[in-house]
Amino acid sequence: MDYSEILTTVRKDLKEAYREREELDRKIAKLRQTVVTLGALCEEGGEREFLKVLGSLKEDLTTACHDAILASGTPVSPTDIRDTLEDLGFRFKSSNPLASIHSVLKRLLEQKQITRLAQIKADDSISNERKYWCGKKLPASWVLEEDLVCNKEQSKYILKKQPKS
Repeated sequence: MDYSEILTTVRKDLKEAYREREELDRKIAKLRQTVVTLGALCEEGGEREFLKVLGSLKEDLTTACHDAILASGTPVSPTDIRDTLEDLGFRFKSSNPLASIHSVLKRLLEQKQITRLAQIKADDSISNERKYWCGKKLPASWVLEEDLVCNKEQSKYILKKQPKS
């Protein structure tokens, strides 16, 4: 028996399973948002209770922020997250939702559940605005913030290495 071949196959299968789970998590987050939004449009109400029964609605800000990023399909700013959560009827417990969202984002970054990205503009310069993303595969024209270095002479950011394909 060649255990190294088996190990290679199992590693490949595990990597594929994680990719599939990421896609499924993204789909679930989008569907949760759709249920809440359509319920509000239909004025039926009860969507929050329906999602609680399914165990897929968490009332905490950390989960709500993570789901908003996951469901977005594009990198999002803290303001985008706040607007999405407000549109979904999330009940903020703080008088300053953006400050709370920034704290959550910092924690999610430290836990490596999300990443902070910068966009490469059409002229190949790097945007100063940073947005957040959840997932291994980066959207086109976006790079990880950690792949940037500040060029102090030109007062701009440049890539320190080639983006991962």
